[in-house]
Amino acid sequence: MFLTKRMTLYRKYRPQKFSDMEGQEAIIQTLKNELAFGKIAHAYLFSGPAGTGKTTVARLLAKAINCRNQKSARERRLGKIEPCNRCVSCQEITSASSLDLIEIDAASNRGINEIRALRENVRFKATARASKIFIIDEVHMLTREAANALLKILEEPPANTVFILATTEAHEVPATVLSRCQRFDFKKLTVAELNHYLEKILKQEKKSLDPAILNLLAIKADGGARDAIGILGQILSWPKKDLTLTKVADFLGSVDWSLIFSFAKKLAEKDRAQLIREINKIVSSGQDLFNFTEKLIDYSRMMMLAKIEEDLVKKEGSLAAGQKQEMLALAKKFSLKELASLVKLFSSAKNSLENSPIAQLPLELAVIEYAGTQDVALETQQAETAPVLPRKMEIKKTAVIDSSPKPGASLEKVGEKWNDVLKAVEPLNYSLCAFLKLCQPVAFRDGSLILGFPRDFHRDIVSQARNKKTVETVLDQILGGQWRIQCEKVEAQAENHLAKEALEVLGGEIVK
Repeated sequence: MFLTKRMTLYRKYRPQKFSDMEGQEAIIQTLKNELAFGKIAHAYLFSGPAGTGKTTVARLLAKAINCRNQKSARERRLGKIEPCNRCVSCQEITSASSLDLIEIDAASNRGINEIRALRENVRFKATARASKIFIIDEVHMLTREAANALLKILEEPPANTVFILATTEAHEVPATVLSRCQRFDFKKLTVAELNHYLEKILKQEKKSLDPAILNLLAIKADGGARDAIGILGQILSWPKKDLTLTKVADFLGSVDWSLIFSFAKKLAEKDRAQLIREINKIVSSGQDLFNFTEKLIDYSRMMMLAKIEEDLVKKEGSLAAGQKQEMLALAKKFSLKELASLVKLFSSAKNSLENSPIAQLPLELAVIEYAGTQDVALETQQAETAPVLPRKMEIKKTAVIDSSPKPGASLEKVGEKWNDVLKAVEPLNYSLCAFLKLCQPVAFRDGSLILGFPRDFHRDIVSQARNKKTVETVLDQILGGQWRIQCEKVEAQAENHLAKEALEVLGGEIVK
C-alpha cells in the first residue's frame, strides 16, 4: 500500500495575485502604484517577522514586472494591476522554473564566492521583454565581505535588473545596503485578519470549524499567516469528533478562554479556597502554568481597559464576540483599583514562576494577597467547606502544655516530617497550606517550634489563632506530644543558611 503525497495547505493556497494577500494593504497598494506608472525601483528591502508574506510579495512583484499580458494604460492608471498567471512568464515563476527569477537563500549561501557568482549571473541578460530579478532571502546573514560585494552590484546595477532583499533582522543589514533600497516593513497580521484568511481557506476546502477554534489558531500563530495555515492543516487531519475546543487548546498548549473567564469569576467573588483548588487542578492536569498566567494578565488588562471605556477593547481580537460580552459584564463586578491590582499581582507572579521552588506558589500567593488578609474571610471559607477537625485531633482548653516539645525532638526530625504536615493541613485549609509552604522550621525557643517566614504578611496569616491551632493539632498528630508554634520573620539569602541566619535574627537556640 502506498501513501498519496498531498500538497500542504500553505503551498496550495499561497497567494498568486496581489488581491489574494491578507493584510499588508499599504505595501501592496504602493507596489501596484509603482507598477501602474512604470516606476519600478532597482532594489527593494522587505523586512518584518517570519511568515508575514515577504517572499510571497517578492514573487508576486516579480510576476507583475515580467507579466506579458500587461493591462491597458488606463487600467494601470487606476491601479488595476495584477499578474495574469496565464502567460509563460507567470507560469514559469509559479512553477519555480523561470530563468529570469533567481532566488538565493543567504542563510546557506552567505560567503563572498556566492556573491561573486551572483555578479557573474547579473551580466547575462534576461529573455526578451523581461527583467532579471534576484530575490535574496535572509540578506542579513551575508558575511561582511559578501555584503560589500553586494553593495557594489547595487551601486551599479545593469539595466532591467531588480533586486528584492528580504530579512527578519533589518537592523543587522549594513546601512550602506539599506540606503540603496526602497524599504517596506511588513507587520504581523491581526487576529481578525488571520481569522478571515483561515475562513476563506476553509470555504474553499468545503469544511467548517467552530469559530472559537479558529480564533485559538489565529492567536497561536502570533501574526504569521504561514504558521496559521500550517496549524490549520494539522487540525483538519483529525477525526471530526476530536475537533473540540478543549482538545485543540490542549494540542496547541493554549488556554481555553472559558477557563480564564471561570477563574476571573471566582476572583470577583474572592473565593480563595476555590481559586487555590483551581490552580492546583491546572497544575495536576499538566497545563502550562506560565501560559495560563499570561492569559490571566491579558484578561485582567482587558477588563481594566473596559472599566475605563468599553471602546478601548473593541478592537481586541483575542476574544470572540460572545466571550467579549462575558468579559465586559464581568468587568463591572470589579473596581478599577482591583483590576489594576490584579494586573500587577499576576505580572509579578509570572516573573517569579521560573525560579519558584513550588511551581504554582507565585500564583497562589497572588490570589491570596488579592483576596485580602481579613480573618473574617478565612472563617467564611471554613464555614462553607465545614472542615471539622477529627475528635482525636482536638486539644482541650484545660490541657497543660509542656515547657518543651516531645523529648528527643529536633529540627532534623521536624524537617523529615514537614511534607507530611503539609499534606495533613491541605484538606483542612488550602490557603493555610499555601503559606506553610513558604516557611521553614528554624529553631526551638521557650518550648515552641519557631517557623521562619520571608515576609510579615505570610507570618501574620499563620499567626492567627485559628490557623495556629490547626498547625499545632496536626503537629501533635504527626510527631506526637503537645506542640506550640511561634511565627517569626526571617531574612534569609539562601535556603541552606536559613537556620544560621534565623539564629542571628531570633536570638534563639537551634537544636541540633
